[in-house]
Amino acid sequence: MEHRHMLARIGTTLLLACAFSSSDANSDNGSNAVLSVTIHDSGNALITLGSSANTEGCATPALKNYILIPKTNANFNAMYATALLALSTDRPIQGWVNGCTDVWGNGSFVIVTATTISVSK
Repeated sequence: MEHRHMLARIGTTLLLACAFSSSDANSDNGSNAVLSVTIHDSGNALITLGSSANTEGCATPALKNYILIPKTNANFNAMYATALLALSTDRPIQGWVNGCTDVWGNGSFVIVTATTISVSK
C-alpha cells in the first residue's frame, strides 16, 4: 500500500512540475514589423520580423527574428491570415511565443513558436 502512495506522490509532483515549467516559458514578443510570411516546405508558417523582443533563448541565432506558426496549431489559419494582413497593410504584429520548434529535428533550424498574434492600428 505504501508503494502505491509513493508512486501517486511522484506522479503528482511530476504533473505539477510540468504545468509550472510550461507556463513560465511564455514571453512577450513585442510589437514588430512583418518583413515576410512564408509557408515552409515543412508545412509550418514562418514570419520574418524586423526585430524580436522575446526571452525564449532557444532559437538558432541566425533565426532570432523569425517566429513559427506550427501547422498543427488549432488556430493556424487565423494566425496565418493575421500575419498576411499585417504584411499587406504594413502594420506591426504583437504576440506571445512559447518555446521553440526544431523544424528538421537536428538542431539546425530552431525557431520560436508563436502562441498568439494580433494586429492593431
